[in-house]
Amino acid sequence: MRVIYRIFTTASYFLFATLESVPPPDDAGPTRQTHESHPQRLTVLTGTPVAGIIHLDRPSPAGYFVFPDLSVRHEGYYRLKFSLFEGLKDMNSDTGPETQGETAHVTNRLEVHSTVFLVFSAKRFPGLTESTALSRLIAEQGCRVRIRRDARVR
Repeated sequence: MRVIYRIFTTASYFLFATLESVPPPDDAGPTRQTHESHPQRLTVLTGTPVAGIIHLDRPSPAGYFVFPDLSVRHEGYYRLKFSLFEGLKDMNSDTGPETQGETAHVTNRLEVHSTVFLVFSAKRFPGLTESTALSRLIAEQGCRVRIRRDARVR
């Protein structure tokens, strides 16, 4: 247990989200408008793309990264790429923690892609469902996450 505690006290973790456009699946059909009219690097992801680690007790004790306000502006097929970074303090330094010249290192530890998802235009949007059980658990533990009480279907 002491080793785990040392890792969490000497390192800080943060996750950076970026949006990648992907070709539509073969079964999308001709009626769906794809993302091809938008350049690959067009800024269509809005919200805060960086999240620090949050330690929560439920659903199981762990560190979580919460992105409560991410949204995509243009319809099409996308996936998110999550890059995990670790910031480490220099523990071999002879100076104490009070020293202004403390050195830190940031390392990219891992990259993971989400599954492909479809973003609808405002006209074709089918409506929102109720918030998930996981979203409710996160909100109950103090994270600022918007919770929807009932489904709104168009």
